[in-house]
Amino acid sequence: MSYLEKLKNWLTGKSDYPKQKHVSATPYPQRGVGLSYSGITPNVDLALSLSAVWGCVRKISETIATMPIQMFEVTETGGTRAVRYEHPLYYILHDSPNADMTATEFWQVMHACVELNGNAYAEKQMVGGQLVGLGFLKPSAMHARRLTDGRIEYRYSDSSVQKTWYDDQILHLKGPSLDGIFGLSPVAYMRNTIGIGLSLEQAAGDVFKNGMRPGGIYNIPHNLTKEQRDQAYERIEKFKNDRNGGILVTALGESFSAVQINPEDAQLLASRSWAVEEICRWYGVPPYLVGYTEKSTSWGTGMEQQNLAFLTYALLPRIRREEQAVEKCLLSPTERRRFFIRRNYEGLLRADSKTRAEVNAMDVRNGIRSRNEVREKENMDPYDGGDVYTIESNLTTIQNAIGGQKNDEKMVCDALRNLWKTGDRPD
Repeated sequence: MSYLEKLKNWLTGKSDYPKQKHVSATPYPQRGVGLSYSGITPNVDLALSLSAVWGCVRKISETIATMPIQMFEVTETGGTRAVRYEHPLYYILHDSPNADMTATEFWQVMHACVELNGNAYAEKQMVGGQLVGLGFLKPSAMHARRLTDGRIEYRYSDSSVQKTWYDDQILHLKGPSLDGIFGLSPVAYMRNTIGIGLSLEQAAGDVFKNGMRPGGIYNIPHNLTKEQRDQAYERIEKFKNDRNGGILVTALGESFSAVQINPEDAQLLASRSWAVEEICRWYGVPPYLVGYTEKSTSWGTGMEQQNLAFLTYALLPRIRREEQAVEKCLLSPTERRRFFIRRNYEGLLRADSKTRAEVNAMDVRNGIRSRNEVREKENMDPYDGGDVYTIESNLTTIQNAIGGQKNDEKMVCDALRNLWKTGDRPD
Protein backbone atom coordinates (compact mmCIF):
# COMPACT_ATOMS: atom_id res chain seq x y z
CA MET A 1 0.00 0.00 0.00
CA SER A 2 1.46 3.35 -1.03
CA TYR A 3 2.04 6.29 1.29
CA LEU A 4 -0.74 8.29 -0.43
CA GLU A 5 -3.23 5.45 0.07
CA LYS A 6 -2.28 5.21 3.75
CA LEU A 7 -2.71 8.98 4.13
CA LYS A 8 -6.12 8.78 2.43
CA ASN A 9 -7.21 5.95 4.75
CA TRP A 10 -6.02 7.89 7.80
CA LEU A 11 -8.00 10.99 6.78
CA THR A 12 -11.16 8.96 6.07
CA GLY A 13 -10.82 6.78 9.18
CA LYS A 14 -10.39 3.53 7.23
CA SER A 15 -8.05 0.76 8.34
CA ASP A 16 -4.75 0.10 6.58
CA TYR A 17 -5.39 -3.64 6.74
CA PRO A 18 -6.91 -5.47 3.77
CA LYS A 19 -10.39 -6.90 4.08
CA GLN A 20 -10.63 -10.52 5.24
CA LYS A 21 -13.10 -13.18 4.27
CA HIS A 22 -15.28 -13.91 7.29
CA VAL A 23 -16.18 -17.43 6.22
CA SER A 24 -12.80 -18.66 7.45
CA ALA A 25 -12.86 -16.77 10.74
CA THR A 26 -13.62 -18.07 14.20
CA PRO A 27 -16.60 -16.20 15.71
CA TYR A 28 -16.86 -14.79 19.20
CA PRO A 29 -17.53 -17.68 21.62
CA GLN A 30 -20.98 -17.42 23.19
CA ARG A 31 -20.80 -19.54 26.32
CA GLY A 32 -23.31 -19.76 29.14
CA VAL A 33 -26.21 -18.04 27.36
CA GLY A 34 -29.72 -19.41 27.43
CA LEU A 35 -32.91 -19.68 29.41
CA SER A 36 -32.63 -19.91 33.20
CA TYR A 37 -34.36 -22.60 35.25
CA SER A 38 -36.91 -20.03 36.39
CA GLY A 39 -38.01 -19.40 32.80
CA ILE A 40 -36.42 -15.92 32.66
CA THR A 41 -33.68 -15.00 30.21
CA PRO A 42 -31.62 -12.40 32.09
CA ASN A 43 -29.86 -9.52 30.38
CA VAL A 44 -27.75 -6.69 31.74
CA ASP A 45 -30.69 -4.39 32.44
CA LEU A 46 -32.66 -7.09 34.26
CA ALA A 47 -29.59 -8.10 36.25
CA LEU A 48 -28.99 -4.52 37.39
CA SER A 49 -32.57 -4.33 38.67
CA LEU A 50 -31.44 -6.64 41.48
CA SER A 51 -29.95 -4.56 44.27
CA ALA A 52 -27.23 -7.14 44.99
CA VAL A 53 -25.95 -7.10 41.38
CA TRP A 54 -26.10 -3.31 41.28
CA GLY A 55 -24.25 -3.09 44.61
CA CYS A 56 -21.51 -5.56 43.64
CA VAL A 57 -20.86 -4.02 40.22
CA ARG A 58 -20.86 -0.51 41.63
CA LYS A 59 -18.59 -1.42 44.56
CA ILE A 60 -15.98 -3.12 42.36
CA SER A 61 -15.97 -0.60 39.50
CA GLU A 62 -16.02 2.54 41.62
CA THR A 63 -13.39 1.29 44.07
CA ILE A 64 -10.93 0.46 41.29
CA ALA A 65 -11.70 3.66 39.37
CA THR A 66 -10.94 5.86 42.40
CA MET A 67 -7.43 4.37 42.81
CA PRO A 68 -5.03 6.71 40.97
CA ILE A 69 -3.46 5.04 37.93
CA GLN A 70 0.17 6.09 37.51
CA MET A 71 3.06 5.55 35.13
CA PHE A 72 6.57 4.74 36.37
CA GLU A 73 9.97 4.47 34.69
CA VAL A 74 12.61 1.80 35.31
CA THR A 75 16.22 2.96 35.42
CA GLU A 76 19.13 1.16 33.78
CA THR A 77 20.19 -0.22 37.17
CA GLY A 78 16.73 -1.69 37.77
CA GLY A 79 15.54 1.00 40.16
CA THR A 80 12.22 2.80 39.83
CA ARG A 81 12.05 6.53 39.28
CA ALA A 82 9.24 8.84 40.24
CA VAL A 83 5.96 9.07 38.35
CA ARG A 84 6.48 10.14 34.74
CA TYR A 85 4.07 13.07 34.54
CA GLU A 86 5.59 14.28 31.26
CA HIS A 87 4.75 11.13 29.30
CA PRO A 88 1.78 11.74 26.92
CA LEU A 89 0.05 8.56 28.10
CA TYR A 90 0.03 9.72 31.75
CA TYR A 91 -2.55 12.47 31.12
CA ILE A 92 -4.79 10.09 29.17
CA LEU A 93 -4.79 7.42 31.88
CA HIS A 94 -4.77 9.64 34.96
CA ASP A 95 -6.81 12.70 34.02
CA SER A 96 -9.03 12.49 30.94
CA PRO A 97 -9.07 9.67 28.38
CA ASN A 98 -11.44 11.54 26.07
CA ALA A 99 -13.41 14.77 25.73
CA ASP A 100 -16.54 13.35 27.39
CA MET A 101 -15.19 11.56 30.47
CA THR A 102 -12.86 12.08 33.38
CA ALA A 103 -10.47 9.25 34.20
CA THR A 104 -12.66 8.07 37.11
CA GLU A 105 -15.77 7.96 34.91
CA PHE A 106 -13.96 6.16 32.10
CA TRP A 107 -12.41 3.43 34.25
CA GLN A 108 -15.64 2.99 36.22
CA VAL A 109 -17.67 2.28 33.08
CA MET A 110 -14.92 0.01 31.70
CA HIS A 111 -14.85 -2.14 34.83
CA ALA A 112 -18.65 -2.14 35.09
CA CYS A 113 -18.79 -3.59 31.56
CA VAL A 114 -16.26 -6.27 32.52
CA GLU A 115 -18.36 -7.26 35.55
CA LEU A 116 -21.54 -7.48 33.49
CA ASN A 117 -20.43 -8.52 29.99
CA GLY A 118 -17.00 -9.99 30.68
CA ASN A 119 -15.38 -7.59 28.20
CA ALA A 120 -14.81 -3.84 27.84
CA TYR A 121 -13.56 -2.03 24.74
CA ALA A 122 -12.07 1.37 23.95
CA GLU A 123 -10.86 2.72 20.62
CA LYS A 124 -7.29 3.98 20.48
CA GLN A 125 -7.72 7.48 19.06
CA MET A 126 -4.61 8.30 17.04
CA VAL A 127 -3.40 11.53 15.39
CA GLY A 128 -0.26 11.32 13.33
CA GLY A 129 0.73 8.01 14.90
CA GLN A 130 0.41 9.46 18.44
CA LEU A 131 -2.19 8.21 20.93
CA VAL A 132 -4.36 11.17 21.97
CA GLY A 133 -7.36 9.49 23.63
CA LEU A 134 -9.44 6.42 24.37
CA GLY A 135 -13.02 6.28 23.09
CA PHE A 136 -15.42 4.04 25.01
CA LEU A 137 -17.29 1.44 22.94
CA LYS A 138 -20.45 -0.35 24.11
CA PRO A 139 -19.72 -4.07 24.47
CA SER A 140 -23.28 -4.96 23.44
CA ALA A 141 -22.57 -3.52 19.97
CA MET A 142 -19.19 -5.21 19.55
CA HIS A 143 -18.69 -8.50 17.71
CA ALA A 144 -15.20 -9.98 17.70
CA ARG A 145 -13.68 -12.88 15.81
CA ARG A 146 -10.25 -14.32 15.19
CA LEU A 147 -9.12 -14.28 11.58
CA THR A 148 -7.11 -17.00 9.88
CA ASP A 149 -3.95 -14.85 9.97
CA GLY A 150 -4.11 -14.76 13.78
CA ARG A 151 -5.39 -11.23 14.23
CA ILE A 152 -8.61 -10.40 16.06
CA GLU A 153 -11.21 -8.38 14.19
CA TYR A 154 -13.61 -6.15 16.12
CA ARG A 155 -16.82 -5.22 14.29
CA TYR A 156 -18.84 -2.46 15.90
CA SER A 157 -22.46 -1.97 14.87
CA ASP A 158 -24.44 0.72 16.65
CA SER A 159 -27.42 2.78 15.55
CA SER A 160 -25.15 5.59 14.37
CA VAL A 161 -21.72 3.95 13.94
CA GLN A 162 -20.58 0.92 11.96
CA LYS A 163 -16.87 0.34 11.93
CA THR A 164 -14.20 -2.36 11.92
CA TRP A 165 -10.97 -2.42 13.93
CA TYR A 166 -8.18 -4.88 14.61
CA ASP A 167 -6.52 -5.89 17.86
CA ASP A 168 -3.73 -3.27 17.64
CA GLN A 169 -6.38 -0.51 17.43
CA ILE A 170 -8.48 -1.50 20.47
CA LEU A 171 -7.92 -1.50 24.22
CA HIS A 172 -9.61 -4.70 25.36
CA LEU A 173 -10.17 -5.38 29.07
CA LYS A 174 -11.47 -8.84 29.87
CA GLY A 175 -12.59 -10.78 32.90
CA PRO A 176 -11.93 -14.45 33.70
CA SER A 177 -11.51 -16.41 30.49
CA LEU A 178 -11.28 -19.97 29.22
CA ASP A 179 -9.21 -19.13 26.14
CA GLY A 180 -7.31 -16.00 27.16
CA ILE A 181 -8.84 -14.06 24.27
CA PHE A 182 -12.41 -13.26 25.34
CA GLY A 183 -13.82 -12.82 28.82
CA LEU A 184 -16.76 -14.86 30.09
CA SER A 185 -20.02 -13.00 30.68
CA PRO A 186 -20.92 -13.09 34.42
CA VAL A 187 -24.58 -12.31 33.66
CA ALA A 188 -24.80 -15.25 31.24
CA TYR A 189 -23.16 -17.73 33.59
CA MET A 190 -25.08 -16.63 36.68
CA ARG A 191 -28.37 -16.59 34.76
CA ASN A 192 -30.00 -19.16 37.09
CA THR A 193 -29.12 -17.17 40.21
CA ILE A 194 -30.34 -13.94 38.61
CA GLY A 195 -33.50 -15.69 37.35
CA ILE A 196 -34.31 -16.96 40.84
CA GLY A 197 -33.67 -13.52 42.30
CA LEU A 198 -35.97 -11.88 39.76
CA SER A 199 -38.66 -14.52 40.40
CA LEU A 200 -38.44 -13.90 44.13
CA GLU A 201 -38.78 -10.16 43.59
CA GLN A 202 -41.81 -10.77 41.39
CA ALA A 203 -43.37 -13.11 43.96
CA ALA A 204 -42.87 -10.55 46.71
CA GLY A 205 -44.38 -7.87 44.51
CA ASP A 206 -47.45 -10.03 43.80
CA VAL A 207 -48.00 -10.61 47.52
CA PHE A 208 -48.03 -6.91 48.32
CA LYS A 209 -49.87 -6.05 45.11
CA ASN A 210 -52.89 -8.01 46.40
CA GLY A 211 -52.70 -6.35 49.78
CA MET A 212 -51.24 -9.60 51.21
CA ARG A 213 -54.63 -11.24 50.62
CA PRO A 214 -54.16 -14.79 49.34
CA GLY A 215 -56.17 -16.33 46.53
CA GLY A 216 -58.42 -19.25 47.26
CA ILE A 217 -61.83 -20.92 46.94
CA TYR A 218 -65.06 -19.32 48.17
CA ASN A 219 -67.53 -22.05 49.17
CA ILE A 220 -71.31 -21.51 48.94
CA PRO A 221 -73.38 -24.50 50.17
CA HIS A 222 -76.02 -24.34 47.41
CA ASN A 223 -76.29 -24.02 43.67
CA LEU A 224 -76.10 -20.57 42.07
CA THR A 225 -77.62 -19.17 38.95
CA LYS A 226 -75.41 -17.30 36.51
CA GLU A 227 -76.73 -13.98 37.81
CA GLN A 228 -76.06 -14.98 41.44
CA ARG A 229 -72.55 -16.17 40.54
CA ASP A 230 -71.77 -12.85 38.84
CA GLN A 231 -73.07 -10.98 41.88
CA ALA A 232 -70.84 -13.08 44.16
CA TYR A 233 -67.78 -12.37 41.98
CA GLU A 234 -68.58 -8.67 41.98
CA ARG A 235 -68.99 -8.62 45.75
CA ILE A 236 -65.68 -10.44 46.35
CA GLU A 237 -63.73 -8.30 43.86
CA LYS A 238 -65.09 -5.14 45.50
CA PHE A 239 -63.85 -6.38 48.86
CA LYS A 240 -60.53 -7.48 47.39
CA ASN A 241 -59.84 -4.10 45.78
CA ASP A 242 -60.71 -2.12 48.89
CA ARG A 243 -57.27 -0.93 50.10
CA ASN A 244 -58.73 0.41 53.33
CA GLY A 245 -59.69 -3.05 54.57
CA GLY A 246 -63.43 -3.27 54.00
CA ILE A 247 -65.97 -5.74 55.41
CA LEU A 248 -67.40 -8.70 53.54
CA VAL A 249 -70.82 -9.86 54.68
CA THR A 250 -71.42 -13.57 54.09
CA ALA A 251 -74.44 -15.82 54.39
CA LEU A 252 -74.78 -18.78 56.72
CA GLY A 253 -72.55 -21.69 55.59
CA GLU A 254 -70.34 -19.70 53.24
CA SER A 255 -66.57 -20.16 53.78
CA PHE A 256 -63.17 -19.39 52.23
CA SER A 257 -60.25 -21.80 51.68
CA ALA A 258 -56.83 -20.31 50.81
CA VAL A 259 -54.86 -22.09 48.10
CA GLN A 260 -51.90 -19.68 48.00
CA ILE A 261 -48.87 -20.59 50.09
CA ASN A 262 -48.25 -18.23 52.98
CA PRO A 263 -45.09 -16.11 52.38
CA GLU A 264 -43.75 -17.22 55.75
CA ASP A 265 -44.31 -20.89 54.89
CA ALA A 266 -42.61 -20.33 51.52
CA GLN A 267 -39.62 -18.75 53.34
CA LEU A 268 -39.77 -15.80 50.98
CA LEU A 269 -37.47 -13.60 53.08
CA ALA A 270 -34.93 -16.40 53.59
CA SER A 271 -34.91 -17.15 49.87
CA ARG A 272 -34.31 -13.50 49.01
CA SER A 273 -31.41 -13.42 51.52
CA TRP A 274 -29.97 -16.52 49.88
CA ALA A 275 -30.10 -14.77 46.49
CA VAL A 276 -28.10 -11.83 47.87
CA GLU A 277 -25.44 -14.14 49.32
CA GLU A 278 -25.23 -16.15 46.10
CA ILE A 279 -24.73 -13.05 43.93
CA CYS A 280 -22.04 -11.77 46.31
CA ARG A 281 -20.35 -15.18 46.02
CA TRP A 282 -20.30 -14.88 42.22
CA TYR A 283 -18.59 -11.49 42.42
CA GLY A 284 -16.36 -12.20 45.43
CA VAL A 285 -17.77 -9.23 47.36
CA PRO A 286 -18.35 -9.43 51.15
CA PRO A 287 -22.13 -9.20 51.67
CA TYR A 288 -21.84 -6.34 54.17
CA LEU A 289 -20.45 -4.11 51.39
CA VAL A 290 -23.84 -4.27 49.65
CA GLY A 291 -25.75 -3.67 52.89
CA TYR A 292 -26.37 -7.30 53.93
CA THR A 293 -25.11 -7.73 57.51
CA GLU A 294 -27.34 -10.52 58.80
CA LYS A 295 -24.60 -13.17 59.02
CA SER A 296 -21.46 -11.04 59.15
CA THR A 297 -19.96 -8.40 61.41
CA SER A 298 -19.88 -4.76 60.41
CA TRP A 299 -17.78 -3.51 63.30
CA GLY A 300 -14.14 -3.30 64.35
CA THR A 301 -11.38 -5.69 63.33
CA GLY A 302 -13.81 -8.11 61.69
CA MET A 303 -14.72 -5.52 59.07
CA GLU A 304 -11.05 -4.56 58.63
CA GLN A 305 -10.12 -8.15 57.85
CA GLN A 306 -12.99 -8.44 55.36
CA ASN A 307 -11.83 -5.22 53.70
CA LEU A 308 -8.34 -6.67 53.41
CA ALA A 309 -9.72 -9.92 51.98
CA PHE A 310 -11.83 -7.95 49.48
CA LEU A 311 -8.76 -6.02 48.31
CA THR A 312 -6.54 -9.11 48.17
CA TYR A 313 -8.81 -11.71 46.62
CA ALA A 314 -11.37 -9.65 44.67
CA LEU A 315 -9.79 -6.38 43.56
CA LEU A 316 -6.12 -7.31 43.16
CA PRO A 317 -6.63 -9.87 40.34
CA ARG A 318 -8.88 -7.42 38.47
CA ILE A 319 -6.39 -4.56 38.91
CA ARG A 320 -3.45 -6.68 37.76
CA ARG A 321 -5.33 -7.76 34.62
CA GLU A 322 -6.10 -4.12 33.88
CA GLU A 323 -2.51 -2.96 34.42
CA GLN A 324 -1.07 -5.61 32.12
CA ALA A 325 -3.74 -5.02 29.45
CA VAL A 326 -2.99 -1.28 29.44
CA GLU A 327 0.75 -1.93 29.18
CA LYS A 328 0.28 -4.43 26.36
CA CYS A 329 -2.20 -2.36 24.34
CA LEU A 330 -0.95 1.20 24.88
CA LEU A 331 2.84 0.82 25.19
CA SER A 332 5.18 -0.32 22.45
CA PRO A 333 7.48 -3.31 23.13
CA THR A 334 10.38 -0.88 23.59
CA GLU A 335 8.40 1.28 26.03
CA ARG A 336 7.32 -1.78 28.03
CA ARG A 337 10.97 -2.38 28.90
CA ARG A 338 11.22 1.13 30.30
CA PHE A 339 7.77 2.08 31.64
CA PHE A 340 5.08 0.26 33.61
CA ILE A 341 1.57 1.07 34.85
CA ARG A 342 0.39 0.67 38.45
CA ARG A 343 -2.70 1.52 40.49
CA ASN A 344 -1.95 3.36 43.72
CA TYR A 345 -3.70 1.46 46.51
CA GLU A 346 -3.15 4.36 48.90
CA GLY A 347 -6.07 6.04 47.18
CA LEU A 348 -8.29 3.83 49.37
CA LEU A 349 -6.89 5.60 52.47
CA ARG A 350 -7.94 9.05 51.32
CA ALA A 351 -11.03 9.02 53.56
CA ASP A 352 -9.14 7.49 56.51
CA SER A 353 -7.04 10.40 57.80
CA LYS A 354 -5.86 8.52 60.91
CA THR A 355 -4.44 5.53 59.02
CA ARG A 356 -2.98 7.80 56.35
CA ALA A 357 -1.16 9.85 59.01
CA GLU A 358 0.21 6.69 60.65
CA VAL A 359 1.53 5.38 57.32
CA ASN A 360 3.17 8.72 56.50
CA ALA A 361 4.81 8.92 59.93
CA MET A 362 6.15 5.37 59.61
CA ASP A 363 7.60 6.13 56.16
CA VAL A 364 9.39 9.23 57.48
CA ARG A 365 10.73 7.48 60.60
CA ASN A 366 12.15 4.60 58.57
CA GLY A 367 13.68 6.74 55.84
CA ILE A 368 11.32 5.43 53.14
CA ARG A 369 10.07 8.91 52.24
CA SER A 370 11.30 12.39 52.99
CA ARG A 371 9.04 14.94 54.61
CA ASN A 372 8.65 16.87 51.37
CA GLU A 373 7.63 13.68 49.54
CA VAL A 374 4.93 13.12 52.14
CA ARG A 375 3.84 16.75 51.87
CA GLU A 376 3.66 16.43 48.10
CA LYS A 377 1.46 13.33 48.44
CA GLU A 378 -0.83 15.30 50.78
CA ASN A 379 -0.96 18.27 48.32
CA MET A 380 1.09 20.53 50.61
CA ASP A 381 3.95 22.88 49.73
CA PRO A 382 7.53 21.69 50.42
CA TYR A 383 9.86 23.49 52.82
CA ASP A 384 13.63 24.00 52.92
CA GLY A 385 15.48 21.05 54.38
CA GLY A 386 12.54 18.70 53.95
CA ASP A 387 14.21 16.57 51.29
CA VAL A 388 16.55 14.89 53.79
CA TYR A 389 15.83 11.24 54.71
CA THR A 390 15.84 10.53 58.44
CA ILE A 391 15.72 7.48 60.68
CA GLU A 392 14.62 7.02 64.28
CA SER A 393 18.01 7.48 65.95
CA ASN A 394 17.10 10.91 67.33
CA LEU A 395 15.87 11.67 63.79
CA THR A 396 19.44 11.94 62.48
CA THR A 397 20.04 11.73 58.78
CA ILE A 398 20.83 8.39 57.15
CA GLN A 399 24.10 9.87 55.84
CA ASN A 400 25.18 10.91 59.35
CA ALA A 401 24.19 7.54 60.75
CA ILE A 402 26.28 5.74 58.13
CA GLY A 403 29.16 8.17 58.62
CA GLY A 404 29.00 7.76 62.39
CA GLN A 405 29.06 3.99 62.06
CA LYS A 406 32.16 4.18 59.86
CA ASN A 407 33.87 6.49 62.38
CA ASP A 408 33.09 4.07 65.23
CA GLU A 409 34.49 1.16 63.24
CA LYS A 410 37.67 3.15 62.52
CA MET A 411 38.13 3.99 66.22
CA VAL A 412 37.79 0.34 67.19
CA CYS A 413 40.32 -0.76 64.55
CA ASP A 414 42.83 1.92 65.66
CA ALA A 415 42.49 0.88 69.30
CA LEU A 416 43.07 -2.80 68.51
CA ARG A 417 46.06 -1.97 66.33
CA ASN A 418 47.57 0.16 69.12
CA LEU A 419 46.98 -2.62 71.68
CA TRP A 420 48.73 -5.14 69.43
CA LYS A 421 51.79 -2.92 68.96
CA THR A 422 52.30 -1.42 72.44
CA GLY A 423 50.18 -3.49 74.76
CA ASP A 424 48.60 -0.28 76.14
CA ARG A 425 44.89 -0.44 76.74
CA PRO A 426 42.86 2.60 75.76
CA ASP A 427 41.32 4.64 78.53
